[in-house]
Formats: sequence, C-alpha cells, structure tokens
Amino acid sequence: MKKETEGRYQKPCPQERLAFSVDLGRIDWYWILHPKTTRGGRPTRLLTPTLFGGKALSTEHPHFLNRQVLVNPKKSSYLRSPIKRPHKKVDSLSYKTLSANKATVTKNWLVVDAEGQTLGRMASQVAKLIRGKHKTSYTPHVNCGDHVIVINADKIALSGAKMEDKKYVRYTGYPGGQRFSTPASEMKRKPTRVVEEAVRGMLPKNRLGRALFNSLHVFAGGEHTHEAQKPTVVNLNEIF
Repeated sequence: MKKETEGRYQKPCPQERLAFSVDLGRIDWYWILHPKTTRGGRPTRLLTPTLFGGKALSTEHPHFLNRQVLVNPKKSSYLRSPIKRPHKKVDSLSYKTLSANKATVTKNWLVVDAEGQTLGRMASQVAKLIRGKHKTSYTPHVNCGDHVIVINADKIALSGAKMEDKKYVRYTGYPGGQRFSTPASEMKRKPTRVVEEAVRGMLPKNRLGRALFNSLHVFAGGEHTHEAQKPTVVNLNEIF
C-alpha cells in the first residue's frame, strides 16, 4: 500500500504510536492506524471510554489526523506489536534509597568488655559494629560504623585447644624469615594482637577495610585512654 507524496511514492507506516493528554489527567498510549490497514472489513468507529467518556467517535472527529483511525488497544485484537503502557506515577521520594556519606555519618564510641568472651563470637559482633550493620543508614561502601573500644583483651577465651594449636604466620621479608606463633605466646608478648587479628580478618580486604580497622581500639587491661570521647558501655548479648 503506497501513497503519493510530492510526486514520489512513499510506503506509509502501518503502525504509529501517539500519546494524548486530556482533561481527565491521564495519559494513555494508543495506536494510530491508516484506514487501509484495517483488515476484514473492521469498522472505523470504535469506543474509547478512557479518553472520551465512552462516546463513539467517527473519522470526522478532530482527534483523527489525516484520515487515520484512533484504535482502542483494549478493543483491537489485530495489532501485531505489543502494547506499551507507561509506568504508574508513584511518589519517588518515598521510595528513594538514601546512602550515607561523610557529611551525614554519625560515629559513636562504644566500649566492649572482652572478659570471659569467646574470641570468634566477640570478634564477629565487633566487626558488625565497626561496619555499621546495626544502623538503619548502613551503606556498604561508606565508613559509617562506630568506634569500638575493647578492654580486658588479655582475658579473652578460646574454645578447645586453640590457645596452643592455632597458628599465626608472618614473614619478615628476608629469605627464611617465615615465623609462627600461637595465641598463648601472643598473650604473653602482646595480648591485643589476638583480638586485632580476629577482627581484621572479618573486615573487607581493601582500602575501606583498612580505614575501618582504625575504628578498633584494643586495650589489655580494664582501662582505656578515650575518656574524652565519653564512650557508651554496651552488652553484645543485648545488641545482637
């Protein structure tokens, strides 16, 4: 099917989309078809209750452009392409996800007593506090956690025979410089290292994890040097 346009023959597009915005405050997608594309003697007078209040319109209506027929997609069954309708308008502000940043993050100071605590269980809970997973504003890629002060690190407990069987491996950087140690030996030399290594292994292994590790402050005894920050004593069993 061709039509003459400025002395040349141009094949008309059988299906074109057009959106009408009316006083009803609703925008719908409707298909515009050329009259010759209607098949099987289908009528060119269709009901469009959504746009025109249920009135039957003819081809002389001003909404019909250039002898084209406005077809209601709910009534027409001979459209080859699927009908595309816009998404319903929603309040995007109420569904907006807020991400924390340096300007909005509030970092508190917490005190955790490690006396009588199991090393692994306590370290996992301290890592959650440092990451900020206990906050509703938790953002994975932001340092939004709290500062955690761990006291009495020298009184931490390990289950089973881990105090002697567990191995810490380090390397001096020189040939043959591989060194091994156990939690029992570390408790005598530097008690804070046992808790620090346990928490470090539960933090991300990237620049964010290195920044998060600075929020951990471990002390061997029952005293700490952060009284100026006015920390809050917390019970891990009540938080998690």
